[in-house]
Amino acid sequence: MPENPLITTLRESRDGKQADLDALLATPTEEKRNLNADESAKFDEVSAEIRALDDRIKELEELDKRRADAAEARKAAGDVEPRARVTDAPIYHRNRVENSYFRDLFLAQQEGDPNAIDRLRRNSKMSADELAKRSDAELRALGNTGAAGGSGGEFAPPLWLIEDFVAYARPGRKF
Repeated sequence: MPENPLITTLRESRDGKQADLDALLATPTEEKRNLNADESAKFDEVSAEIRALDDRIKELEELDKRRADAAEARKAAGDVEPRARVTDAPIYHRNRVENSYFRDLFLAQQEGDPNAIDRLRRNSKMSADELAKRSDAELRALGNTGAAGGSGGEFAPPLWLIEDFVAYARPGRKF
């Protein structure tokens, strides 16, 4: 994997700061003396900049390593690139009034309204992901959606209607 260009730029900047620091220390080293007040202040300033650059370089290297590890894990799992998931908004929503499931059911059966039929068809189409999210009770409530017409498979109400459904209270049985 090629190196991050930002890391390369930061390393070049750090090398320049290190060269400035070495040049600053050259004169006192030749003269075998301690740094004066101006040189000491400049030394502290440049040293702090170098430490900040080192920290940022280390942070970016760790981030690149995590990205490379994630890419390897995706490749090992058979997925090369992360994919965006596109999901459609629900056709019938509990708090919206522009589309009513029961109105569309009536319009489709009695009037033959093609828009209502299309909305009902889109509502009853479920992807494998949506089926996997639904519990067994929800799937039983949906009925046999793969069956022939007239078996109740075309009656697939929205999930929020199923959640609001109250079961009929029955007395306990003796046997």
